[in-house]
Amino acid sequence: MDTNITLQTTHQVLYVPASASEQHPRLVDDLIMLEDGRVIGRYTRMTKGELSSRMKTELLVTERDTFSRMQDDSYVTDPRLITEERFHEAFECLPPLRWETHLGVESFRFMEHSCGDITTIFARTGDQFWEFEDRFNMSRDALAQKVLAAANAASAQHIPG
Repeated sequence: MDTNITLQTTHQVLYVPASASEQHPRLVDDLIMLEDGRVIGRYTRMTKGELSSRMKTELLVTERDTFSRMQDDSYVTDPRLITEERFHEAFECLPPLRWETHLGVESFRFMEHSCGDITTIFARTGDQFWEFEDRFNMSRDALAQKVLAAANAASAQHIPG
């Protein structure tokens, strides 16, 4: 193999889309363009067709930034009720980040990210405790509204008919 080949970065990636069996899209390789115009994987040195055949699955192409957003979106969850013990355990596990109370919602974020910009967020509304995955940089308004909506939905389910 000639090691003096000029490569051009495409800012595109090959990925396996999310499916019923895989809830998150999976990055396969960055794409580069060779001098002759062929597009191959930076690490695998294979074309999309060759890789798809080898992996026996459909591969898609998108911009790297689009893939990152798509992957992060696949990790975002709705708030789910947790125990007070779980809330305090998480609070004492690592130094809490952005610990604050806004619109009556006390919240903090884990310092560790589970994927890209996604982290675990814990919240308290009154005597209810919540946990969910979302973007670390989500605004305090968006966080409070998301938790309050979940709290309202949980309350509505407990109203006697």
